[in-house]
Amino acid sequence: MIAVLTDVLLPVLAVAAVGYVWRRCNAPFDLEFVTRLMLNVAAPCLVFDSLARLTMPIEDFMAIAAAAAVLLAAMAIAAFVLLKA
Repeated sequence: MIAVLTDVLLPVLAVAAVGYVWRRCNAPFDLEFVTRLMLNVAAPCLVFDSLARLTMPIEDFMAIAAAAAVLLAAMAIAAFVLLKA
């Protein structure tokens, strides 16, 4: 129970501590750089980690993959029709 709680709370408290120290030191904060860093590095890492830890039956995975392929094809056809119009 404690291990699960620390797994969740420790990163949150660590980030809060870094933010507190950053503010106390009056260090400059470049919002554009941090935004680009989060979008280009942190978000893909989070997605990769989530997918790497995923365990699901192959049948469920194939159903999701098929639905994604059908949706992709439908959107491609709709885009083609709209661009021709």
